[in-house]
Amino acid sequence: MTGGAECNLLDVGYARSLYSFGNIKVAKKQYEKILRLDSLCINTRLQYANVLKKESDYAKAFFNYCWLTSYDSTNFYFWEQRAECEVMLGDYLHAINSYDNAIAFNRQNLDIVVKYVKLLIQLKVPTEDIMAEADSALRIDSLYIPLLKLKGKLFADQKKYKKSLEIFTKVYELGDSSFFTLKYLGINKYSTGLYYQSIPDFEKAFERDSSDSFMNFVYSSSLFQIGDRKQALKIADYTEHMLTPDSSLVAVIYDLKGDINFENRDYSLAVECYEKAQNYSKNENEFIFKIGKSYYFAKDYAIST
Repeated sequence: MTGGAECNLLDVGYARSLYSFGNIKVAKKQYEKILRLDSLCINTRLQYANVLKKESDYAKAFFNYCWLTSYDSTNFYFWEQRAECEVMLGDYLHAINSYDNAIAFNRQNLDIVVKYVKLLIQLKVPTEDIMAEADSALRIDSLYIPLLKLKGKLFADQKKYKKSLEIFTKVYELGDSSFFTLKYLGINKYSTGLYYQSIPDFEKAFERDSSDSFMNFVYSSSLFQIGDRKQALKIADYTEHMLTPDSSLVAVIYDLKGDINFENRDYSLAVECYEKAQNYSKNENEFIFKIGKSYYFAKDYAIST
């Protein structure tokens, strides 16, 4: 798919090389130069749009993908890339339309459907409509794991844990043992009373990512249910420590805010900040001088004004 004779392959290759070696600004100018000479050079415009998108210049990328969809309105890839730019620009309604077109022109590409479904979930579209979209795609490939996982999560969000468990069990049997799958296997088993069965899933998930506070809570609850109070408390303590900010860092932040307010002659706020810093400090006398100095200057400031 190329335009007129002016579309020089050497020039295009030069632009591509410039970008690959990190000379992004010059590469963009080279693409723009080629397109000025031949606006119908489709491959060049597509490369240029892709470069713009990779560099997060979504507005310019969107303009070029729009041009491409106008030139060839049946190309699913053009519509998919346009939709992704529209999402990044916050134009969600048009993104839905673009994804619709991309799917219509290539129903076999279920990866597009996954992106579409994620957008619908983000926009809080009624779950029934999202399920219908997912089910339509799964009729093409009933074992497409990314869509099965999304459908399983939707059931879990609706508290339909048995249905969700069926899906995630199937996903696991298909060979997906990702953190996401293990997490929802554990949560669904816990929520259906299968406390003992949930523990191995939680253990594996926790080994991979121990920063998910909600999963940790359910994991600890499951351990408590089976009588392993020692391990349940260990997980609960770990999660509490993870969620509690470093007190010394908080003290430093309040100290800085106190200094700023002091220099602004807002002594009452300075005292408030220094007192908070004192509460988080490990040294009980660390901020007494600053608090006293603020009270002293507040008194002088009140007299002078």
